[in-house]
Amino acid sequence: MKKKRITGFDIYLIICIAGLLAVEIARPRLTGDEELDGMLNIIFSRMLGFMVFLPIAVKSRYRVFGFVRERPAAALLAVLPAILVCVNNFPFIGSLTGGIRPDKPGWYVALFVLQCLSIGLFEEFAFRGVLLPAVLERYGDSKKGIFLSVVVGSALFGLVHLFNLLEGAGAGSVLLQIGYSTLIGGMCAIVLIKTRCIWLCVALHAVFDFGGFYVPSVAEGELWDAPTVAITAVLGVLTAVYMTVMLLRFEPSSVDPLFAGIRIRRTAASDIPELRRIYAAARGRMAAEGNPHQWGDRSYPPDDLLRHDALCGTGRAMILDGRPAAAFAVIPGPDPTYAKIEDGAWKNDRPYAAVHRIASDGTLRGVLKLALDYCSGIWPELRIDTHEDNLRMRRLLGENGFVRCGIIHVEDGSPRIAFSRSGGKKN
Repeated sequence: MKKKRITGFDIYLIICIAGLLAVEIARPRLTGDEELDGMLNIIFSRMLGFMVFLPIAVKSRYRVFGFVRERPAAALLAVLPAILVCVNNFPFIGSLTGGIRPDKPGWYVALFVLQCLSIGLFEEFAFRGVLLPAVLERYGDSKKGIFLSVVVGSALFGLVHLFNLLEGAGAGSVLLQIGYSTLIGGMCAIVLIKTRCIWLCVALHAVFDFGGFYVPSVAEGELWDAPTVAITAVLGVLTAVYMTVMLLRFEPSSVDPLFAGIRIRRTAASDIPELRRIYAAARGRMAAEGNPHQWGDRSYPPDDLLRHDALCGTGRAMILDGRPAAAFAVIPGPDPTYAKIEDGAWKNDRPYAAVHRIASDGTLRGVLKLALDYCSGIWPELRIDTHEDNLRMRRLLGENGFVRCGIIHVEDGSPRIAFSRSGGKKN
């Protein structure tokens, strides 16, 4: 086995992680002031953590650094309740009535702002910039998968705060922090999916922390008064309900734009308009190449069949830079139309999957090989059929290791040439 070379990127990560651990373990005393040193240590360690996860997010090509381009004002309006929750965490009423007064100099307040920002950068890039997209890339091909990815990731984010017990924090305050951190983590995850902007998540996190720790970090006084409690409770409950409904409505297409390049996922019923576009383009191209009869002029595949593929989990969409560019179905056998074969025979009787309805809108090259290699990663034995007039498909199947086996007949009785391939993907 060829040894993996250590790259400059690996060395960079090692240095940053070593620096983070050194600060966390050694807790250097830089000023002699315990409170100030603690703040400086947090800033240094969190910024080092941010320096670890920023390049990982960039290298992973997660598209989380801009802002949604389609109706950006609508996206910002949709997450306005989350913004209000974070802003409301600052004790405005106490500050305006004189019940809360700053007790630190301006430079110390600026350092506190930097601390909140460093925490936001580190935690948002770790959990929303890297972990969440990685999980969604694997499990975000269904509404249930998106929901569980956000909920489990947010719970993990909350539980990480158990480490605060090692720093001497009380059990009660840590449990409270786990609770609201889980909720804030979920809220930021939804904001990321809706806006695709990690910087907005960082800002919300920093603003929330600034308001939440304003007393006693840089001010003194009574943090909670009756109006503040009432406003916070009502706003929190309404926002929690609103954000939960938004999360439940996310479709797989909602997370597609988070990923650059090519991604294959299961189709959903909400994909049907895009699938129609892909199959219309494919029918036009087939007709232009002398194969107008295989799928007809405008009727195949019908919406009911696409919906059935989605509900059964057999439909697949090939996503290119956030938009479906190709589609196909992969269906575990036995396929009824393959039960009888003429002018030949299947190569073996091993369990197989049948690949159907491969189509592309023309924006992506090598669709057939990508689809077949994807299927072979799950089912080593594949079967497929095509129309006699589909010369391009017949040639490409041969180039991809498929062998002609005979003639089968589809449901309407028309003949198709049947092929099979064993042993996984072909280079």
